[in-house]
Order: sequence, then structure tokens, then C-alpha cells
Amino acid sequence: MTENEAETAQHTKRPSDVISADFVARWEPHYDRRKYPVDFYLRYVTSARNAKSHEDLRGALLALLHWKDGKAASFARGETPAAKPNTLNPMPALSGAALAGLAQSFHGLVGAEENNFKQQAENLRNTLNQMWRSVVIPAFVLHVARPDRLPIIDKHTMRAFLYLMRGEFVEKPTINNWGLWGHYATFFEEAVANAGFGSNCASRSQVDRALFAYGKWLKEAYPREREKLLKKRALTLPATKPGFANLWDQLDAEIPKTQSRSAGRNNLAQHGAKRSAEQAGK
Repeated sequence: MTENEAETAQHTKRPSDVISADFVARWEPHYDRRKYPVDFYLRYVTSARNAKSHEDLRGALLALLHWKDGKAASFARGETPAAKPNTLNPMPALSGAALAGLAQSFHGLVGAEENNFKQQAENLRNTLNQMWRSVVIPAFVLHVARPDRLPIIDKHTMRAFLYLMRGEFVEKPTINNWGLWGHYATFFEEAVANAGFGSNCASRSQVDRALFAYGKWLKEAYPREREKLLKKRALTLPATKPGFANLWDQLDAEIPKTQSRSAGRNNLAQHGAKRSAEQAGK
């Protein structure tokens, strides 16, 4: 997704049309707690926000970056660094004035009131942009500072967002600008409210886990559904129609007619939940 596309990523639906308490109840249990343990996440978010020293903050953030990379268990066993270098760096070696600057802007956002929240968030974001050339990891650290206001964003939650709100399946979403993050943050706030959750970190994270699980399942389910459609229509579509480069593009144009509209999305979600429940019962 280009920056221009991100800037025009306006919602074609409202979160209230697709996210509800039922959606969270259906998908949150399918979140991979073994790879991303919830108690680990909550413990270190609390530790980071209440850190008494710069070193304590760095330690808590290092733990959370391992968690973000799916390596919480390795971190707990002392197998560090287990997370990918582009996730961790430059945090392990951060010290002196650089660490003090991060701590100052981080705690500034932790304690920000409504009248200076935006400014404090911008201060921390500017600091983080000097540390990572991405959006995902800085957005995660912003979330750690204010889990009551700022969401986690990743490829799975973005895939869920694009499919639910715009009827677009993107296997590998590119999250490379803050405009897209802003659209997602607005969506997430509305989704939390519609699902009946407040500002509590533990409850809000249930919505995040539901979207993560749905987006992850969607990555696996959508290609399977496309393959089924290809096989079904292979005999009746010996050649592509005018205006399509190949048969795959033609099928992608047809799938939203049955899957990407509201009823199709609900059917796909229900099918996934049923399949997951059947597998869990085996």
C-alpha cells in the first residue's frame, strides 16, 4: 500500500457494522497465547509504565519487544537476544543521553493529560522515529506508554481492518506511514467502544487479540477459498475475460461479490470459527 493509498484509506463501513462483543467472543479465544502470553504482556507493560530507572524501562521494553516478536518464552528462559535484530535494535545498547531522552519522552506520555496528550505522543514518536525506520515498532512502544489510548498495529490486525472495513484482502499489508496507523487507531477506538470495552488495558487488549486472530486466520482462509473457486470454474473459464491480465485477477474480482460484502464476510468468519472449534474438539 502506497502512502497516497493510505491517506485515502477512509472507512467504507463503520466499525459498529462489523465489530461487536460477539465478534470478540468468537475470535479472541483463537489467539495464540502460547506464542504471545497475555500475562507476560500485561506484566511488562505495567513494569515499563512504572519503571523507576532508565535501566528498568529499557529492560521492560526489551522483554516486550521479544513478546512482540513471538519470543516471550525464549526471553523468559534467558535465551537473548532471541528476537530479530530489526525488532530489538538499538534498544539493547541504548544508554546515556539516548536512553535518558527515551525515558523522558516515554514517561511524558505515560503521565500526559488530555490537554497535552497529542504533544507528548508526538514527542515520543519523534524520539522513536530516530531509533527505528518503521511504524510497527514505534507504534508498539507508543501503545506500551498509553495502552488506554493507542493500539498495537501489525500485519494481521491491518489485514483484518482492510478486509472488514474496505472489503480488500491484502496478504502482506505494508505499514510504512503514520497516516495508515492513524486510520487504524480511529477504527480501533470505535471498535472498542462498540464491543463494550473501556480504557482498561486488559479488556481493550481482547479486541486486539480478536482482530489479530481473525487477520491471521484470514491469511490462511482466503487463498483456500480462491483456490476452491478456481477449481470450480476451471472448466467454465478456459480463458480470461477482456480487461483482466490473468485468471487470478479475474477471480479476485469475482470473490468480493461473494465474500467481501457484509454477508460474505460474516459467512467467512462463521466458517472459520466453526472450523477452529471442530479442530479444538479433536
